[in-house]
Amino acid sequence: MLKKYGAGDQCYVISFNDEIDGRYLKLEEAIEKAVGSGFPSLISCIPDKLAYVEGEQIDGPPERYIIYKQ
Repeated sequence: MLKKYGAGDQCYVISFNDEIDGRYLKLEEAIEKAVGSGFPSLISCIPDKLAYVEGEQIDGPPERYIIYKQ
């Protein structure tokens, strides 16, 4: 869905997961390591326009959002 909104191959990640925090990664790798990890993460695909946010997993699946600004 991020690709549909114009995401490229690279993204920047802010996360409580030290393995991916503060790094530029391929989008697929960032999603793979962030989704379901239990750590809150923000994946910036297009600065000030497109991002994926996953909340902390406490009980059940975490909240997940795509932030898109036209």
